[in-house]
Amino acid sequence: MLFFHKTLPLSKYEKKLSPVNGIVEEGLIAYIITKIGQSDLIKFCVEFGAGDGSNHSFTRNLIENHDWKAFLIEASSSLAPKLLEKYKDSESIITKNSFITQENILDLFKNGNVPKNLGFLCVDIDGNDYYVLEKILENYIPQIICVEFNSSYGPNTEFKINYDPSFVWSGDDYFGASFASFNKLCEQFGYSLIHCTNGGDNLFFVKDKFASKFEKWKKSPEEYYQLPQYGRRGRAINGKGHPASSKNTSSAQRLLFSLRYFAMNPPRKIFKIINKLKSNP
Repeated sequence: MLFFHKTLPLSKYEKKLSPVNGIVEEGLIAYIITKIGQSDLIKFCVEFGAGDGSNHSFTRNLIENHDWKAFLIEASSSLAPKLLEKYKDSESIITKNSFITQENILDLFKNGNVPKNLGFLCVDIDGNDYYVLEKILENYIPQIICVEFNSSYGPNTEFKINYDPSFVWSGDDYFGASFASFNKLCEQFGYSLIHCTNGGDNLFFVKDKFASKFEKWKKSPEEYYQLPQYGRRGRAINGKGHPASSKNTSSAQRLLFSLRYFAMNPPRKIFKIINKLKSNP
């Protein structure tokens, strides 16, 4: 397993499209939509948390450059006012300042006029993501899903936090769900994994009927797993990821992870140099 990101079939499409504060997922999303075909998608997207709607937004390019309708939700009291202000005069973009739970997500979707077969769904709330996505998939059919996963846990480890409607992320690695848990959930609802981003942070799924449109390896889904390229003193084998949580890790284990992080500095640097050379022959 590489200490830096692998080159997956769709890795080359990770690139920023917005000139200011864009994200590499913009290029990937645009490519996926092009491959599926606009005629096979309802041009409606949902994103939460949507931030201020401009910085590091997954849906900004779709809204501003491709005329997609949207429902955008943000819980932050500092970011939500900017989001609401940005789209206050838009008839096609509905915004909402709300904390998201499994109990309220369906009412939020109803009030946001979300169609049953929406085109794109982005889930990133640093907490109950698994449970909220599960509730959505029981009632709606997004054709493309992007969900942030917890890459501190390896590709075969099932992990999800215990559901707590009042959960607020504390910055450690007790959040969301692992690669294996999200993959299993989405497979149950008829989705195929087509990509894991280079940073080890987001998974992309499409409905099974679209999977044949994408280059897929003849290997298991685990081959798509990417190690976290963020954080420090994590439990991932490269020493990265958010710090291990005291909720499910002993003090001795956390000390071991800290020591491993510093011990892995030299190989991480070497693999980064090697990867850069491969990318720029």
